[in-house]
Amino acid sequence: MLRFRPQSSAINQRTVAILGLLLACLAFTATLGWQAWQAQRSNASVAASLIHDYSALAADEFERRFTTALSNYGHRTLVKAIENANSAGEMQAAVGPGASEWVRSAAALSAGFFMHDGVQLDMSAGAPSNDLVRLITDLRQNDDDFFAPFQLAHTESSGERVIYLFRAEDDGSRVLFGYVLDPAGFRGFIERSLGKRPLLPESAADGRVNNDMLFVEVLDPLKRPVYRVNPQFENALMAVREFTPDPTDGIPKGYSVRISLDPHVASQLIIGGLPETRLPILLAALAASVMLLVSAILLFIREAAVMKLREEFVSQVSHELRTPLTQIRMFAETLLLGRARNPEEERRSLTIIDRESRRLSHLVENVLRISKVSDEIQLDSGQEALKPLLEDIAATAQSIHPTVTVQLSVAGEPEAWIDRNALRQVVINLLDNAIKYGPDGQTVTVTAAGNDETATLAVEDQGPGIPESERKRVWSTFYRLGRERDTAIGGTGIGLAVVRKLIKAMRGECRIETPQSGLGTRVVIELPAHAPSGPGNDE
Repeated sequence: MLRFRPQSSAINQRTVAILGLLLACLAFTATLGWQAWQAQRSNASVAASLIHDYSALAADEFERRFTTALSNYGHRTLVKAIENANSAGEMQAAVGPGASEWVRSAAALSAGFFMHDGVQLDMSAGAPSNDLVRLITDLRQNDDDFFAPFQLAHTESSGERVIYLFRAEDDGSRVLFGYVLDPAGFRGFIERSLGKRPLLPESAADGRVNNDMLFVEVLDPLKRPVYRVNPQFENALMAVREFTPDPTDGIPKGYSVRISLDPHVASQLIIGGLPETRLPILLAALAASVMLLVSAILLFIREAAVMKLREEFVSQVSHELRTPLTQIRMFAETLLLGRARNPEEERRSLTIIDRESRRLSHLVENVLRISKVSDEIQLDSGQEALKPLLEDIAATAQSIHPTVTVQLSVAGEPEAWIDRNALRQVVINLLDNAIKYGPDGQTVTVTAAGNDETATLAVEDQGPGIPESERKRVWSTFYRLGRERDTAIGGTGIGLAVVRKLIKAMRGECRIETPQSGLGTRVVIELPAHAPSGPGNDE
């Protein structure tokens, strides 16, 4: 005995296998992406560390250059220019227009000159503040730094700073002289420190990384910017150096420099460059895998739904076919075996056989129509009067279903461009649904009217009606309302689908409305009154 495995079981196994392969592919791609991400993080960490180290190297070199330039080409040059002057006025004149370019450049460090001979204080910049007078007087009394080239001192309250030194006179006395420091003069020496050559060694990136790729900011003791260049390269990888000058450098304590390097030059500083990342490609592959997996799941869900619909369709069609066939066979055997007791029973048997055969023919016609849903329907359309056709259909339906009243109302003599057989199938399907789902003893109304453009016919029943939320879905193939699936009422879910297919083929429109009474369903069909232009409208 042959045994067949259910088709749904085979589909489930195939679905599980395919989904398993897709999940394995997704997991493999995710693993590669994770590894690429880790490698990218490692590369980024190495690059960040390298950028910070090179920024620190540049900061150290800047501090060395700035300290050297300020001491040798600033303070020493200025002290040498004023060391032989006999007054503050002569000091001011010594750095005037007749002085050399180097002296004039160094003079930017001075906010005024002073000389104290032990008797009086001579200032070139007007009356000094009390704090400054007190500071210079205290320095004059303490000549321990006599042999130093120059020294830096500052007031306690106002923060004024002076560069000072002592000079021995011929009579053995000592004169204190110097100048008040102007920190704004640092700018020229900062620019000189940056303008010579790159702060990074020539060996780094073969000299391709210059000072134009550096963010440099010099801050005063209050952390206010004194100089700032290339702010577009400021980043979190900067190096900070606070100057720790020697007293003879002439740099006040608290000054600092912040330097950061353009992060994009990391690949030039690393020998061989940074490894190329494949993370974007792997992320794209991961996204594609996720999309494929989701698409596959949706397709499998759709396939399962279609298979369920097909199984329900086969079950319903089998039931629908079995019922009329049973009736036909039973009453045919009654006639063949002569069991009819009188002519009335014979006529009743023949009537039932005729009714069930019509029902069977109608069902087969629907199945054949829906089986060609993907093919173009070929119709033989022409100008036809609707009234004779509807009268014939209504009379036949009334004879088959004596418990229901089929009422026909035709306004005038409407005509339409139709295929008679197709429209007959449409009206029969609508009447079949109206009678099947409506109560016994109801009145099913068929109306028709027309004008110069369209012909309209409608079938209205007194059944439970179709919810507005499902009026679009009932035109789909195999779709049945939830309440119908839970009842013993037969149906295949293809009647309205066939109606919609045929009406579209005849260039018409169909819709579902609520009757004016508020009870039941009203299906409206609109057809062209004359031959439409252009090819047929088929979906």
